[in-house]
Amino acid sequence: MITEYHSNNAWNVNGASGQVNSGNNKANSNVVRCVAASGELYSVLLESFVEAYHDCILNKMSSPQCCEFRADYEDRLYDLYLLVIQGVYFPLKSRCFIVTRPLYREVFAADFQDRIIHHWICLRLEPLFEKRFTELGNVSHNCRKYFGTESAVRALSKDIYDCSNGFTESCWVAKYDISGFFMSIDKRIAWELLNELINTHYHGTDKECLLYLTRITVFHLPQEHCIKRSPECLWDMIPGNKSLFGNDPFKGMPIGNLPSQLIANFYLSFFDEFVLSLGFEYYERYADDFVLVHRDKNFILEAIPLFERFLWDKLKLKLHPDKRYLQHYTKGIQFVGAVIKMDRIYVGNRTVRNTRQAIRCINKELEAGNPLSDGMISRLNSYFGFMRKRKAYAIRRGLAKEFSPLLWNKVYMTNHFFTVKIKMKYDELFQYRQETIRNTRRRVA
Repeated sequence: MITEYHSNNAWNVNGASGQVNSGNNKANSNVVRCVAASGELYSVLLESFVEAYHDCILNKMSSPQCCEFRADYEDRLYDLYLLVIQGVYFPLKSRCFIVTRPLYREVFAADFQDRIIHHWICLRLEPLFEKRFTELGNVSHNCRKYFGTESAVRALSKDIYDCSNGFTESCWVAKYDISGFFMSIDKRIAWELLNELINTHYHGTDKECLLYLTRITVFHLPQEHCIKRSPECLWDMIPGNKSLFGNDPFKGMPIGNLPSQLIANFYLSFFDEFVLSLGFEYYERYADDFVLVHRDKNFILEAIPLFERFLWDKLKLKLHPDKRYLQHYTKGIQFVGAVIKMDRIYVGNRTVRNTRQAIRCINKELEAGNPLSDGMISRLNSYFGFMRKRKAYAIRRGLAKEFSPLLWNKVYMTNHFFTVKIKMKYDELFQYRQETIRNTRRRVA
C-alpha cells in the first residue's frame, strides 16, 4: 500500500491553495516546496483564516466554545491552518439536539473549529451565490443579506397587485412545498453543481483549498460522529424523512450548519431557473416554499407535472403531496408567517399562538418567583416587532391583556403596543450603569 511514509513518495504542498498531493516519486526532478517558505501566498492564506475567525465570533463571543477558543486563538488558528494545508483536516464532533417549536426538528451544532472553516468557505461562496440569485431576479429570499421573510411578503404582495392590474383583473395564487427538503438533498448532485460553480466563476489563488474544504463539508456525516444533547425519546417525535440518522449517507444536509443553509438555497436556484424559463413572471421562493401568481389557472395546473419531473430528474426532490394551495387572489394566501389579502397584510395564526405561548411561559416563571430576564423581553419583542409590520393593532393589544399583574408591574409598552420595555428600577443593566456613574463621581470628588 502506498502511503506518505513510503520510500518512493513525499507530500507536495501548494502553499497558495493548501492542496496536498501524495504518491509522488522522490527521485523525479520536481522540487518539493516547504510551506513555511511560501512567502506572501502563505501569509495571504493564513490571514484568510484570521478573517474567517473574526467573522465567526461576531455576536457569538459569549458562547462557551467561543470563549474557550479565544483563550489561545492564535495557536489554535495556526494548528487548524496546518491541518488544512497538510490535507488531514477532518470535522470534529458535532452536538445534536431536538428543537420542539414550532415543529420538532433535528439540529446539528458544529464544533467551533469547524464553524471557522464554514465561515471561510461561505465568505468565498456567498458572492458567487449572490451573483446567481441577482441574475435570476432575486426571487429567492432566504439566507441572503438584506432579504428575509419581510422582503418575501412584500414581493409577493406586489406580484399579486401587478398581476391583477391593481386588483381590477382576475388572477390565481398557488403555493407549494418540497417534501423533506433538507433531508432529501443529494450530496453528489450538490457537489457537482458546486464544483462547476467554483471552477467556472471563482478565480482566487486558494481555489484548490476551497474545493478541498467544500467537498469535505458537503460529504461530512455528522450523525456518525456526534454528541446527542436531547433525550432519545424526542427522536421518536421526528418522522423518518426528517432525520439524518438512518438516512441514506449521500442524502441530507445538517440543519444548523451555515454552509447547509447557503448550499440548499443554491441547490434550489436551479429550480428557480426552470420555473422562470416556463414563462412565470410572478414567482417568489423562501427556502422550500414557493408561490406562483398567474392570470390563467390552467397554466399553473399544467406546469405542476413539469415541476415534479424537473425536481426528480435533476435534483432528486419531490413536491409535498398535501401542501398544495391554489385559490383566487381575493381569498388571500398565507406565506412565511403573514396572510396577504388584497391590499392588506395580516399576521399569521401561528405567530399569534407562539406569542401567546411565550407570554404564558413568562407569567409562569414570574409566578414561580424567578426574576425577569433580558432574554424573556427579547423573546416577546421578537414577536411584537414582527407584528409591528402588519395590520395587527387589535391583536397586539389583545396579547398585551394576557400579561399577568406581576409582569405589568415590571414592564411597560410603547405606544400602539409596539415594544415591551423593562421599568428602570427593574432593569439590571440600567442599575449597573447608574452604579458605575456614581462610583466614578465619588472617585472624581
